[in-house]
Amino acid sequence: MHLQTLVLIIFSMFSVVVHAQQPDIFSAYNIVVDATSASAEEARYNALEAGSRTAAQQILARLTPLSAHHKIPQVMRTFSSEEWVAGYEIFNERRTSFSYYALIDAHLEPGAIKMALIKNGIHFGQKWGARTLLIPVMESKKDEDEKSNLWLSAWSSIPETLGLLRLALPLGDLTDLRVMWEPNKSNLYYEDFSRLLNHYYCTEVVIVKASNTAKLLSVEYTQLTPTKTINKKATYTQKYDQPLTELYEKAVLDIVMKMDSALKGEHLW
Repeated sequence: MHLQTLVLIIFSMFSVVVHAQQPDIFSAYNIVVDATSASAEEARYNALEAGSRTAAQQILARLTPLSAHHKIPQVMRTFSSEEWVAGYEIFNERRTSFSYYALIDAHLEPGAIKMALIKNGIHFGQKWGARTLLIPVMESKKDEDEKSNLWLSAWSSIPETLGLLRLALPLGDLTDLRVMWEPNKSNLYYEDFSRLLNHYYCTEVVIVKASNTAKLLSVEYTQLTPTKTINKKATYTQKYDQPLTELYEKAVLDIVMKMDSALKGEHLW
């Protein structure tokens, strides 16, 4: 799949949450509804029906791994607003005798969503992931600062809430963390990050340590929780004439999808 296509899928189908507090996992927010029809009542009905379908599609994408997104249209064939929608909040209504416009927050029935996914044999998550402190690091020589900057830039484009992931990227504190990447320091511990965990209200740490030699990007993924450490590895090959920016962005998206899929019962490492 082309990188730009993958980026579009991720950022359009995963509803990015901007609320200060973590919202209900079965709700979709700030959906624009806009319809015209023969009457004001019919326009309103059509607008809310379309908004309900949009909400359902967003929530299905949020709950399911990327590999199952092609099945969402199949799941949506059974959509019924009467059965799937628990209620709305409606804002900024504008009406005429033949049109209707508003913003809505739509709340779906968890049981209906789960049943639809189960009937279609699709893995899904049912709760937000732990808020995670994500620390990207690039091993590079003194004259290779550009690689480190590109690696950080690739991660900085990822929103804090994506799928079921909840991430905190402490870019302002990464300079202070350089002492942790001493060549002879091979082990890191959860307690090493206690200050940052408290500062960013996180309960887990993920360190994504990369090294780029020749045409190969090697990544060491370390997840630290209060009770365990999980280590994974991945490699990405730079294609002929492929810019480093594109290679790093592709790797970041792949890692994020692996993290999100694990919350939904699909393990891709």
